[in-house]
Amino acid sequence: MAEHILLAILIQLLVRFISGSWWAGAAAACAWFISREIAQAEYRWIEYFGSGLRANMPWWGASIRGCGTRSIPGSTGFCLRS
Repeated sequence: MAEHILLAILIQLLVRFISGSWWAGAAAACAWFISREIAQAEYRWIEYFGSGLRANMPWWGASIRGCGTRSIPGSTGFCLRS
């Protein structure tokens, strides 16, 4: 997660340099950071519930409460079955 934050800051600075707008840079950085966190939640859902197959994941799979950043089975986090 720390590397995602650093890359988001770099994206913000790059977009700020190109466009001249801090707001555009912030929007691009936030979009990238959030999309990466959602993608990782999807990967965890597929591994834990979907038998390793993306086709088994429903459209709402990454939004299950508990499938966030610290929800890797065997860690201190948890992933609730629906």
